[in-house]
Amino acid sequence: MKKLIFLGIIAFFIGCNENILKDDQTDDTLKSGKIVERNLVFRNMEGSFSYEPNPESETCPLTGITAGTGNATHLGKIQFQHKWCCDATGYPLSYIEGFVRAANGDKFFTMVIEEWMDEDGLQHERSEIIGGTGRFEGCTGELHMTVSIDWVNATFTAEGFGTISY
Repeated sequence: MKKLIFLGIIAFFIGCNENILKDDQTDDTLKSGKIVERNLVFRNMEGSFSYEPNPESETCPLTGITAGTGNATHLGKIQFQHKWCCDATGYPLSYIEGFVRAANGDKFFTMVIEEWMDEDGLQHERSEIIGGTGRFEGCTGELHMTVSIDWVNATFTAEGFGTISY
């Protein structure tokens, strides 16, 4: 009888420990094979823009570059950069490439698919997330950004939101 009670207690504790281990696992683990989808909120983003001459190209004489830092949920402190093909006056003609780098160094790539200015002079952008490095390899998603531009000082501030799946 003592052996039966002892085995029952051991089975109870093994069962409890197994559940505890299962409950401690999060959806963030890539080892599980599950797709992780996270909402992103971008805050305190600020940066500057500049132009680099591109003498080899008649159709894209300038490359416009925006770069900066900020914070984002699920990413921590971020760095970002985007490049545009611009005419000789600096007007953007087409988007070239962009990325957002998370605090741990992993990054995802972006492609602006829609831009517009509202009546208050704020620029709005909608971008697709198109792959990345590290944990973001093969990721997808969408971003919506609102940008306030200081044309005199060649700086900007921004905020936004989106989703990422990886």
